[in-house]
Amino acid sequence: MSNRLGIYYLVSGMFVFVFQDIIIKLLSEKVNLFQILFIRSILTITLVLLFLKISKQTKLLSTSNPIIIAIRSLTFFVGFTLFYYAQSQMPVANALTLFYVSPFFITILSMFVLGEKIDLGHWVIIILGFSGVYFITNPNFQEFNYINLLPVLCAMFYGVFMVLTKKYSTTESSFAQLFYLSLGSLLASGILGLIVGDGKFFSNNSVSMNYMLREWNFTNTGEIVLIVISALCGCIGSFLLLSAYRIGNPSRITPFEYSGLIPTIMLGYLIWDDIPTKNTWIGILIIIGCGLYLFYRQNSFSDKSLKKSINRTINN
Repeated sequence: MSNRLGIYYLVSGMFVFVFQDIIIKLLSEKVNLFQILFIRSILTITLVLLFLKISKQTKLLSTSNPIIIAIRSLTFFVGFTLFYYAQSQMPVANALTLFYVSPFFITILSMFVLGEKIDLGHWVIIILGFSGVYFITNPNFQEFNYINLLPVLCAMFYGVFMVLTKKYSTTESSFAQLFYLSLGSLLASGILGLIVGDGKFFSNNSVSMNYMLREWNFTNTGEIVLIVISALCGCIGSFLLLSAYRIGNPSRITPFEYSGLIPTIMLGYLIWDDIPTKNTWIGILIIIGCGLYLFYRQNSFSDKSLKKSINRTINN
C-alpha cells in the first residue's frame, strides 16, 4: 500500500513540476529568469517558515554541514538556471529528455564519492544511454548549437547535488533541504539581479541572452501572478516528491519519475506546436530505456550483494 501511495505522490509531483516548467517557459518571453527565481525563492522560504512556525518545528532547520549545503545549493542553482535557459530556446520535451541522463551521471559520481561499484554492464548501459543525446541534439558540426548541451550539463550538476545529498544530508529534514536550496537560490539570483537587473546589458542583437539580461519589472500583475503560481507548483511538487520517497521504497517508485515526459510532450504540442522528430523519438527511447534498465540492474546488483553478505554471516 505504501509503495502504491508513493507512486501516486511521485506521478502527481511530476505532473505538477511539468506545469511549473511550462509556466516558466511562457514567462521567458517577457520576464528576466533571475527575477522569476528570486520571487519563487522568497515565496518558498516564506511558506516553509510559516509551516514550521505554525507546527512549532523550527528545529527542523538545523544542520551540521553548512559548507556542503552551500555547495549543494550552488550546484542546484547553476544546474537549473542552465535548464530553464535551454528550455526557453528548444522544445520542452527535448530539454526534459536530455535532463533524464542524470541517472548516468549519478551512477558515475557515486563510484568516486560513495565508493559504489560499477561493473562492465553498467558502463555499457551508460555509454549507450548517452548516445541518445546524439539523436536528440542531431548535431551538425557546421552549425553546432551549444544550447542543446545545457540540459545535459544541468543533469551533471544535478548528479553532483544528489550524490552530495546522499552522502552528507541523511540527518537533515526535507524542510531544511528545501529551505536552504531556496535560500541559496534567493542569494544567487539576488546578486545577479543587482548586476544585470537594471537592463544595462540588454541588447536587441542578442535575443537568446535577453532572458537573463532584460530589466526586472514588478509592475505587470499578470506576470507576477504566473511567477507565484509557478512557485506554488514548485512547493507542491517538492512536497509530493519528498512524501513519495518518505513513504515508498525508492527501488520501486523511482522509475515513475519518467512519467513527467508524457504531459510535457502533450503540452509542448498544444502550446507551441512542438512535434518530436523521428530522431528525437529514438533518443527518448534510448535514454529512458537505458535509464530504466540501469535502475533495474543496480537493484539486482544490490540484491545479490545483500544475499551474499547474509550468506557469509550465516556461514560464519
